[in-house]
Amino acid sequence: MILDVARIFFHDEIESLKREIEDANFSSYTILTDDNCEKYCQKELINLFSQFGDAQLIVVPAGDKNKNISNLEFIWNQLLNNADRHSLLINLGGGMISDLGGFAASTFKRGISFINVPTSLLAMVDASIGGKTAINFANFKNQIGSFTDAFATFIDLNFLKTLPEKELLSGFSEMLKVAIISNIDLFNLLSANEEFSKKITQDIIKQAINAKLSIVKSDPKELGKRKLLNFGHTIGHAFETYSMQNDASPISHGQAVAIGMICETQIALQLSIISPQEHYILVDVIKNFFPKYSFTINALISLISNMKTDKKNVAGKINFSLPQSVGCGLIDIYPSENIIQKSIEFYHSL
Repeated sequence: MILDVARIFFHDEIESLKREIEDANFSSYTILTDDNCEKYCQKELINLFSQFGDAQLIVVPAGDKNKNISNLEFIWNQLLNNADRHSLLINLGGGMISDLGGFAASTFKRGISFINVPTSLLAMVDASIGGKTAINFANFKNQIGSFTDAFATFIDLNFLKTLPEKELLSGFSEMLKVAIISNIDLFNLLSANEEFSKKITQDIIKQAINAKLSIVKSDPKELGKRKLLNFGHTIGHAFETYSMQNDASPISHGQAVAIGMICETQIALQLSIISPQEHYILVDVIKNFFPKYSFTINALISLISNMKTDKKNVAGKINFSLPQSVGCGLIDIYPSENIIQKSIEFYHSL
């Protein structure tokens, strides 16, 4: 399985991971987590990995707004107290922690090893998988980062027991995304009419991870096919940034991506890339899972402005990856601003 190549270990494989950690003979251990996971997950991690009992602990505030250069510098300073080039950083938390911790590790002393221990569904199926690390910069998402593979990723579904359904849905959005652009069988499984909780199983999570890794393996540095994984993220990141700047309780990354997938599927319809029937199927499935986000149409100016800073853009043109049908998509599509605006107006009208 691709999971083996990517060094992903589930709970029933923990003894193998423990042996690999011991064999690597790291000089020290440091755990990076946020203030939520410190309360609910750190003790469980130590119970699972006794060798981390004496690890240095670094705690940062929870929330994506804290994935910034200030906290990155704080982590570097804390690592100076205990870590050298042969140390191991354990990133315990959701996508914010794996992004921030992975980037801190990839740059400290020109790179130290790190393990991701994702505690959210989003991190399990997406953020901790595939080698992307990043911080936000100048109020925009993931502007500075690196492609750096983790030493390993450890996935234990018991961590999901601490999460509300809203957070599970956030991860489910990324599972839907990879299914829509690459795997019709997974899409059919995820869109089946049954209780949401029944879709969050180890087997389905493995399928979603394999779907992503089958793309990443062929294009690790996102020069071609891996761009498909950006579906929903161009408009999604614009909404996420807008919400962080304007809402007392910002929307989750997953909800932002769900909005982006609806809008970008509508762009595909305007460009005759996707059929009206397939457009209806995708939009209907997505909106059935995710509540509508309310915003004023005056937000259009800010949203388009946010998109113009997206790291995927080329020569000042806003770059999209769009669905062609369920299970496949196209990359490097550059619609006009008018078409983008119409897609947002479509979402607003739902």
